[in-house]
Formats: sequence, C-alpha cells, structure tokens
Amino acid sequence: SVAVDLGDSEAATAVLRGLGQLDLLVLASGTYARGPLGSTDDATVEALLDANVAAPLRVLRAAEPALRLAGGSVVLLTDLAATQPWRDHAAYAASKAAQRHLVRCLALEWAPHVRVNAVAPGLVQGAAAVDGETFEALAARIPGGRPFFLHARAMPPRAGVDPRGPPANLPVRKRRRRGRRG
Repeated sequence: SVAVDLGDSEAATAVLRGLGQLDLLVLASGTYARGPLGSTDDATVEALLDANVAAPLRVLRAAEPALRLAGGSVVLLTDLAATQPWRDHAAYAASKAAQRHLVRCLALEWAPHVRVNAVAPGLVQGAAAVDGETFEALAARIPGGRPFFLHARAMPPRAGVDPRGPPANLPVRKRRRRGRRG
C-alpha cells in the first residue's frame, strides 16, 4: 500500500513508475465546493477540475504500464453529483461528471487488460463537506440507516470548500406516471 499526494504530480508519477507492476489502484481523492455558478471564482473552478479530473488523469496515465503488466484494476471514488443535478453545485457536479466520463472512456480503452470502475458510496461520515447536523438529517433518509463511515484521520478544510456541506433538501425524483394523460 502506497499513499501519494495527488497535488504533487511529479512525486505521484515517480512513485507509480517505480512500482513495476500494480494490481490495484484506488483513487479516493478530490475536492468539493458549493455555491451558485455566478459567485464561483476561477480559482475554485480550477481547483475542482485539477483535483477531480486532471490529477486522477495524470496518475492513471503514469500507472497504466504497471496496471497492464499485472492485469490490474482501478477504482475511483466518485459522487452522485456526477449524474444527479443539485442546486448550487454546477462547478463541482461538472468536475465529477468529467471524472465519471474519464472512467467510462478508460474502461473501454484499457479493456480487457485493465478493469476501470467507479464507486459512488453516497453519504460519507467524516467527509469535510458534511457537518454533523446535516449528516444526521441525510442519514435518516437512507433505507436501513447505513451510511458509509470514513475511518481516516480528519483532513483540514481546503480553500474554497464550503463547510456547510450539501443542502439538507436534496432534490427528490418524482415518478412519471405512464399511460394516458387525463
């Protein structure tokens, strides 16, 4: 097991290229920001795209030879925001959608030698984006009441991260009625 800071792309690339063969690569990194697009500055958008798209892309590119040699697997942790729109999350959701599309493209490009998958664990306790009160309100909505618990040391909040987390009133999909209108 090797932990690498994806913010330092040269160090991450050097570590990965020195591994020889790689059976499993788990990319559980990224950053979060919330706010209306009109008030989201360029630095926040660039930070989101770098952490959620460009950094994983650089690591995957560096790891490809070692993964192919081992017939390895890749797992990226992603977010429901990649497929589900939320108010005041346009920049974040766009970065996660790009990450999801990267996974799908590489799954096709690297098959059958390397498996590439993404997992969206849902509500994560311990994530910097969800405060205790919001976590409890959202956890109460989960069937079986089983959120994912993150057992890792607390990370300091990053610049541009909204400590309030996602809104407690996440959109609920309405079911469409089939058949005749009347």
